Amino acid sequence: IWRNSTGGAVNIITARAVHYYDANADAEFQSFKTGAEGVRFRGMFNIPLVEDEVAVRFAFLSYFNDGITVNEHPTNKQRLNDAGTLSLRGSLRWEPNEDVTVDLIGTIYRSNNAGGSPKFDGDFFTPLFDPLNPEPPNVAISGIQAGSNFNGALPNPSNPYRSNADERQDSKASIYSLTLITGWQADSFKLDSFTGFQSTDFSLHRDQDGSSLPISTLDLVDASRQLSQEFVVNSTWDWPVNYTFGANYQYDWTPRTEIFIPNFADTADSLNFNRNLSVADFDDNIEFNPPNPFVDGCGLTQAPVNPTECGHNLAFAKFSKVF
Repeated sequence: IWRNSTGGAVNIITARAVHYYDANADAEFQSFKTGAEGVRFRGMFNIPLVEDEVAVRFAFLSYFNDGITVNEHPTNKQRLNDAGTLSLRGSLRWEPNEDVTVDLIGTIYRSNNAGGSPKFDGDFFTPLFDPLNPEPPNVAISGIQAGSNFNGALPNPSNPYRSNADERQDSKASIYSLTLITGWQADSFKLDSFTGFQSTDFSLHRDQDGSSLPISTLDLVDASRQLSQEFVVNSTWDWPVNYTFGANYQYDWTPRTEIFIPNFADTADSLNFNRNLSVADFDDNIEFNPPNPFVDGCGLTQAPVNPTECGHNLAFAKFSKVF
């Protein structure tokens, strides 16, 4: 803790395989006052393969709960703030002699859940924008807030564990990692080598505004890869002054990043967004493909007299990172 860091850092080291038999496991059941239930399992077992030389260790963690928030929209009866995760880790230790230690560690992590839902106080959970009365305080300055009865939105449930999102939500993630750690103890110093690879894939379908309105739907797909190598040399002598030298290299690449907004026109109109979207968060290799945005009569220049005349899901925006 607090080593080699200006602001401080916490170094978490997972347990390695040892040269003796060991095992443990436990289970936990949860019951929430909203009617949701959850269960967690975790455990490990360690097996020596070659006496004082080779050993393996396996650990697992699984946690599920069916969601403490209930969505009450007529077309979306879904439980939110749930959990569904599974983590597996296997490690192999090889000690060919008393000076050399080799650890190979592999990890698999998977999650699949609906995720959370934004929740505000107020009679209605909608944008603060009314095309019939564009004067403050009914115009949204930024973001989504507790607002007025816009475009026939359903009332916001007064129960903090109830919501009215019209869009079904989904979140999935997969992470795979492999790490090779090699240590060599010399007479007056120790050399450690850390080689790692991680693959992450993530997808999200989210009702960003959390209201019953068909706006602010987000689809996000992201895939990233990381390869790293680090060498560290530490003195092990008995002198009052010691040293640490290190060098590392990390290479990251993103095979795919995609943001998709299926109801972009409705979102832009209801939130009083400008047509000139900013994509400064991406680098220069960016594609912006809006096929006929604002074709449903909900555009800023053609705001209908009656907000219910706005069509829905007739335009979308798509952002893709190109490689």
